[in-house]
Amino acid sequence: MYIFPGMGLGIVCSRASRVTDRMFGAAARTLASQTPAGSLYPPLREIRRISAAIAFEVAREAMAAGLAEPCDEPVLRERIAAAMWEPRYLPYRPAPGARSRAEAPRPVP
Repeated sequence: MYIFPGMGLGIVCSRASRVTDRMFGAAARTLASQTPAGSLYPPLREIRRISAAIAFEVAREAMAAGLAEPCDEPVLRERIAAAMWEPRYLPYRPAPGARSRAEAPRPVP
C-alpha cells in the first residue's frame, strides 16, 4: 500500500526500461526513512508525500543503474508532481425530483 504507488510513479516518471530488486530496495529504504521511530508504518495521511519521495528514489536508482536516461533532480521532481493524480470531486447535488432515502418507498415483506 505504501511502496507500490511510489514504485509505479518512479518507474513511469523516469521512463525506466526495467524494474529491478535494487529499485524495490530503494523504495523500502525510503519508506523506512519516512517512518517515525516505534511505528511500523508512517501515518496514512502522509501517503502522497511518501509516494513522491519513494518515486524520486526509485527513479534515481533506475538512472544510476543505466535503465533510464539521466535527468536533473528539479526536472525529475517536477515530472513526479505533474504525474500525481489528485482526486477532485464536485459537490453532490441531487437530480431534480430525486427522493431522499427516507422518502423512497420501502419494499413490503
